[in-house]
Amino acid sequence: MNKTATYIDSIITAGKEQGNRWIKFFTGAIWFLIITVCVPFMNTFKKRSDKILAFVLMLIISITVGWLFSIIPIFFSPIVNYVGVPILQIILAVIIVSKSNKRER
Repeated sequence: MNKTATYIDSIITAGKEQGNRWIKFFTGAIWFLIITVCVPFMNTFKKRSDKILAFVLMLIISITVGWLFSIIPIFFSPIVNYVGVPILQIILAVIIVSKSNKRER
């Protein structure tokens, strides 16, 4: 292997065994899980079948996002993953919503 591939491999594997995978899972999926819990109470979906479908889809998305964030290695310390990931998700959501609002005007 060349030096670049070895360096990239060391970055990817550095911290795979650090931190609690369940905490990384829940902190990565927390916002999706909150929305998933709120789906049955939303008035957006009139039919019960639509609410069930939305609930199941949001549950699948929550599990997938949580799994993705649980396999992300820890770079500096576990607190970066535990606190930084939910904050980063909020920032990205605000950016996406503000850009979509500008297009509608």
